Amino acid sequence: MLINAQINNYKITKQVGSGAFGLVYHCVDLTTNKEFAVKAILKQQTLPKDMLQMNPNNANSKASNVKKSNVLQQQLYHFFKSYANKVFLPSINLDSLMNMPLEQLSSENNYYKEIILHLRSNHLSNVVKIFEILESSIAIFTVMEYFPMDLFTSIVDEQHFAHNPLLIKKAFIQLAGLLKKLADIDIYHCDIKPENILLDSNDNVKLCDFGLATDKLFLNMDTCVGSSYYMAPERVSGSVMMSLSNLNQYPTTAGDVWSLSIILMNLLTTRNPWLKATPSDATFSHFINNKKVLSKILDLSDDMLELLI
Repeated sequence: MLINAQINNYKITKQVGSGAFGLVYHCVDLTTNKEFAVKAILKQQTLPKDMLQMNPNNANSKASNVKKSNVLQQQLYHFFKSYANKVFLPSINLDSLMNMPLEQLSSENNYYKEIILHLRSNHLSNVVKIFEILESSIAIFTVMEYFPMDLFTSIVDEQHFAHNPLLIKKAFIQLAGLLKKLADIDIYHCDIKPENILLDSNDNVKLCDFGLATDKLFLNMDTCVGSSYYMAPERVSGSVMMSLSNLNQYPTTAGDVWSLSIILMNLLTTRNPWLKATPSDATFSHFINNKKVLSKILDLSDDMLELLI
């Protein structure tokens, strides 16, 4: 829809991703011919009211997210069309934005939260690096490193990790180390999944999409955030968990660690152990009653089973 549109010196060649409030494009810098990923994050006040009322953190909101994505595409199309597909935008100072206290954000500019938390982790080698942030009247454009391969495609379609224990170990150790480094600076991603993990040409992992990230050590038990395959039980069924205990919060970092363990199973077997970590899921229900059933479901060794549980 925006093919050949231009933002400053970046020419859009294709759309490579989409989400609840953002679209990602592959771009080429016309001055250097280098490739970049540019994420357009729509300012929420530009969306229709019914869009704003939808909860982007709801794991069951795929249909609503598709609807939002279509609205975002239309708004960007008309924005670029009004400028003959070539816009020149001012750049935001990265340091000043990174140091902005999240408490100062309001509902009208909460779209900065994702960028701020991403910038605070920009120095980490296993995080996709932000180079520039450009602002328009309807959207923020984040210029980042471009990596064509994501972990999901590499695992499932390319079978790149099949029968390669050293490569699996490398990816897992990098991810585990990254989660520790993020937690050390009070950043919790909350949407760890293979689609949000990219790979460079040397198979180093690069985490992206901080759209659901938070700096909160604990989340309310009724907060449903993440992607269902990779969500911890308390994130999937928070209200149920509340009824079974006297707790009303859960540690954010525990959910990211849970997601990491599911990714390890992906790397080892190319499969997911269950659809959702909830008692209504038959496979997960069997796992609750007998942890060793996991080795039968996924054909895991005893040593790996012991590590996982």
